[in-house]
Amino acid sequence: MPHYTAFFALIIISTAVLLTVFIRKKDKKLVVLLFFIIGMAYVLEYVVFVLFESYEYDPDFMTNEYFDNLFGSLTSQTFAFPIMAMVVAAYQLKFRYILIISAMFMGIEELFLHWDIYTHHW
Repeated sequence: MPHYTAFFALIIISTAVLLTVFIRKKDKKLVVLLFFIIGMAYVLEYVVFVLFESYEYDPDFMTNEYFDNLFGSLTSQTFAFPIMAMVVAAYQLKFRYILIISAMFMGIEELFLHWDIYTHHW
């Protein structure tokens, strides 16, 4: 399986969740919330990912290693994390569901580490 398959699967699943929430909730304020969360994610991503080079993605989607790494970052910071944060806010999920979502992301991270498509540097 090519490395980029996992990243595209994450994008497709996140987009499906996003569309489901938008269709069910029909609240235009969720779009503003989503963009705000994405913006905040990129502020943190700049510090952790760009300045401190704490981790590296390897989707093998592009020939340029920097852009390939950036594509992996975009997958998580534009799709997966902000969309799930918006879901938590839109449905006002209780703490136990937030723990389940957190455990899900921990599982995805461990899977990506196992597949060698994500690397920690500290």
